[in-house]
Amino acid sequence: MTEIVFARSRPLTLGVELEFQILDQRSLNLTARAPRLLARVPEPLRDRVAPEFMQSILEIRTGVCDTVEEVARDLRRTIVVMEEVAAAEDCLFYGASLHPFAEPARQRLSDSRRYRRIMEELQYVGRQFISQGLHIHVGVDDPDLAIHCCDVLQAYLPVFLGLSCSSPYFRGEDTGLCSYRTKLFEALPLAGISGYLGGWRAYLDEIRLLRENQVIREVKDLWWDVRPLSL
Repeated sequence: MTEIVFARSRPLTLGVELEFQILDQRSLNLTARAPRLLARVPEPLRDRVAPEFMQSILEIRTGVCDTVEEVARDLRRTIVVMEEVAAAEDCLFYGASLHPFAEPARQRLSDSRRYRRIMEELQYVGRQFISQGLHIHVGVDDPDLAIHCCDVLQAYLPVFLGLSCSSPYFRGEDTGLCSYRTKLFEALPLAGISGYLGGWRAYLDEIRLLRENQVIREVKDLWWDVRPLSL
């Protein structure tokens, strides 16, 4: 079994991953042009742009930042360039949790062995999952402190959700909810709240148990709302 190593980082540094929908300029529908856009990314930004689960989504990443202002500048530099790249392919970027009228069945899975495995496991649930998200990484230099932060932050997740609601529509219908993306996530068997762990050793025991029972193959299979980063 592969050893799990805590990803230490200088305390309170920040990194952000922001997922964008790729829209056709004329129809404003999702379009599977991520491979074409990735082929056009300038060399200095290759580590800032990454594919996602569906070919109609791209992820933009920052480097390691010291302040929120630095995060904003880093994201803005990449987004400005990628908007030009998108325009050259007759598409544009859109930032929201869900596309309001796109049909999940018409989306194309990205060419990745891991994504194909996930889709095979999730089946219909996975085919509905065309959502986008914002991931925030905070540097911590101690594994037990990282778990303590995860345990405490879970109580504040409803507040973060309230600040980020942007998905009232799905497949052309008003769902009556401010965040229908949350409901899609609830259908994923390995997503949501992890539960109280207490320390790094308890986290390792949890991962070991899940692996031994073939619930997960790797830590990245866990889509917890808050989790420590390990190597």
